Amino acid sequence: GKDPYTNYTFQEILDEGGICMDQAYFAVNTAKCNGIPSAYVTGDGNRGPHAWVNLLTTDETWQSYGGYGYNTGHFSHPHNCKSKHESTLLQGMDKRVNGARLDISLDYLSLADLFEEMQKPDCARVMLEAATQATPGSPLGWERLIALMGRPESGTKLEEWDELVAMIKRKFRSRPDYLAMAARVEDEYIFPMRDASTNKRHVARDLKKLEKETDEGRSDLTSAAIKRQADLLMENGDKAGVAALYRKSMKDYARRAEVFEALMGQYYEYVSQDQEAVLQLAKEAESSYNRYIRTKSGDYFKVKKEAAIQRRIAGYYEKGGNGKKADSLRKDAEKREKNSKKGIREEN
Repeated sequence: GKDPYTNYTFQEILDEGGICMDQAYFAVNTAKCNGIPSAYVTGDGNRGPHAWVNLLTTDETWQSYGGYGYNTGHFSHPHNCKSKHESTLLQGMDKRVNGARLDISLDYLSLADLFEEMQKPDCARVMLEAATQATPGSPLGWERLIALMGRPESGTKLEEWDELVAMIKRKFRSRPDYLAMAARVEDEYIFPMRDASTNKRHVARDLKKLEKETDEGRSDLTSAAIKRQADLLMENGDKAGVAALYRKSMKDYARRAEVFEALMGQYYEYVSQDQEAVLQLAKEAESSYNRYIRTKSGDYFKVKKEAAIQRRIAGYYEKGGNGKKADSLRKDAEKREKNSKKGIREEN
């Protein structure tokens, strides 16, 4: 909460110090001034929002510094300013994606364009499949192939979609961007063609694999996978199933504050029009919060994250009709933050 800067120059940051965002800003920009490719990365976790850096090291590999275990970092891609997960930086240094193999893949994509102009979609699909085989680590061929298969006139069968998704998941278990691509294909082209119970089993299985194969799960992918389960339940009018899913999930992921907070927000979206259900959400969220998240930590950033979640729960109590409880939680959150700031001043 303190701004010790006048001009925010590199020298001033070096003299005054600063929190993670200042350190990351300093590191990224001084690296670039010295000809070192770098990226400013931000994410959320148990200690709240955090900033760190990715640098291209002398052995021509990207490395993450100052992340302290955070695994859901994003940076702004310089080509299009879109938010990208930091794992995609590794793709740029993958020899299987660049060089001669990429040139071959681009040739296949050009041939696919030609066949489409000639109205020969079967030939175009063969070229797109060849592009994915030439450089499987590049999303270009996969995205074009999915778009072609998704056209109504393509008549793509359920078995073909299943085979494609299974291949993507098998080849790219550690690539969050590809897992998200596979999930999108399922949502748009597979689930509408299958029964609800089968879809539910597949999504639950994928969540378990995600937790196992992506370093305790990517926080954003974890919450997205749970929302997919909830959407499937809602399509069948199973409101009780949605409540049970989030009740269990908030307990299962309560030790990961950023996931817990995302799940609360999702749960609220489903019940926001039902005051009694919102009040029940507030009670369930507070119970898990008090048991798993709230600590006696003196860490200012962790307390600030906990207080933010507490205020959000207070908001649910208020919308559920219990204003007195909401006021009590907000006052307690404010008190905890003040005491934590006081601890910082005493240390200094």
